[in-house]
Amino acid sequence: MGKPSAFDEANTTLLPPPGRESDVLPLPIRRLDGQLVSCWEVTPEEVDEIQRTGKVWLSIWGGVTHPPVYVTGLKQEVV
Repeated sequence: MGKPSAFDEANTTLLPPPGRESDVLPLPIRRLDGQLVSCWEVTPEEVDEIQRTGKVWLSIWGGVTHPPVYVTGLKQEVV
């Protein structure tokens, strides 16, 4: 969904894995007390689809279990 977006509270950037630089974007994050926060910018078409379906899809790469995640549109809930 969308693309990574820089934000004032970000204090580091996760880089693409070696060999994936052409299709994985750097991800600005805020890392603090075990929490990683990222911000994503969505296109108008994605906003329309979210409004139409009420759904957002989340994909996590790696590992065999799903880490705890939280998706919100409200910055104050995570930063």
